[in-house]
Amino acid sequence: MDPSKTALAASPVRTWGMHLLQAGMVLVVAALPVSIALMNTGLGLAWLGVLLARAPVHKTVGFWWGMAYVAWQIVSRMAGLVEGRDVSGGFGMMYTWTGLCLAQVAFSGQSSGAALARRWSVRLLLFSTGAAVLVALGQFFIGHQGSARPLRISPGGTRFGHGTGFFAIHLTFGVMMMMMILVALGGALRTWSGWRTWGWILGGLATVGLVFSMGRLSFVGIAVGGAALVAAFGRRYFLRAVLAGLAMAMIAGVVLATLQPTRFEKMLRFEDGRWPIWKTSVTMAAQHPVVGIGSSRAYRSAYLDLYDVVNPSIPNEFPKGAPHAHNAFLSLTAEHGLPALVLWLALLAVVLRALHAQAATHPQGWRTGAALVAGFLAAGLFEHLAGDGESCHALWTLLGACLASFPDHDHA
Repeated sequence: MDPSKTALAASPVRTWGMHLLQAGMVLVVAALPVSIALMNTGLGLAWLGVLLARAPVHKTVGFWWGMAYVAWQIVSRMAGLVEGRDVSGGFGMMYTWTGLCLAQVAFSGQSSGAALARRWSVRLLLFSTGAAVLVALGQFFIGHQGSARPLRISPGGTRFGHGTGFFAIHLTFGVMMMMMILVALGGALRTWSGWRTWGWILGGLATVGLVFSMGRLSFVGIAVGGAALVAAFGRRYFLRAVLAGLAMAMIAGVVLATLQPTRFEKMLRFEDGRWPIWKTSVTMAAQHPVVGIGSSRAYRSAYLDLYDVVNPSIPNEFPKGAPHAHNAFLSLTAEHGLPALVLWLALLAVVLRALHAQAATHPQGWRTGAALVAGFLAAGLFEHLAGDGESCHALWTLLGACLASFPDHDHA
């Protein structure tokens, strides 16, 4: 069953609603390497299109698991509100996952509208990735200065540090480039653009961006994601997957040692400021295991109360409170309780199960999805990617696109 066609009568309102849904998702995909404001705008337009078209989003893979994930976040925030905490902040986790469902509806089917949306989404993604990489190169070689908006390029800034592209921090840019590489290698969207060399160009550009992002978590993510992609070919490829992961990790280590020797040496000595943050977050999660602390704002306040107790001899790197646990699993648990983490992982598992069910006939979708999830989870060990709006938009929308690459798949 194709969710883009189910129960849609041929009325002008519904037709224009579907066009709006598709245009919105094209904007989301094109904006992934560029702007969260444009991603949110595209998602908003897509949801307006869903309402006008009365599209069966509720029949897509993962919809009800996502709704359960949102419901538990609401329970967590209400519990925090009752206890007098600030439960604002971190609302992106409540809606970015819907890109998974909207992409399935927008890009599925053999209609001219769906084909046009698929083609232009990946073509524009290629151009926006190229633009982001050019900006990052300028930041790296000319100088990076946060106040030099909009491109943050300034001769008076820091040279040879890292590139952030159009984003504020290099970690977000690195994760975006990591996912672009995995999408290009996985091949699920290769036929969408109509250009035979699309994947090679996207992968090459994103590789340059990844290197100059200097995001160590993205280097870990690309090694694990690449290994998962090879392993997705079957059990016989397990050894090759391990070797591929080790090779990518070694290459990443050489790059980091060459361009950032000081940071590389600290990494080898396990001198990372995340250790006291993780210890504090574990204590916080243990104190509120079911509903969590309530929000990212509440986390910051609770962090200040607990840090000196948990780490009496280590100076606090965040005197105003850490924004999150710098780990997706710990952050979700500390902020919204263990059930939120379980539901988030269940949503990912449901998507992977759907992709694996089609592996025999559509192996590229399974490989790409497995690589994206593995890379995201690995990189998420070192940053709260589950709460990073840009990263979540990319993960869920690209996974939805992988599912939509199967026009005959039953999404019910």
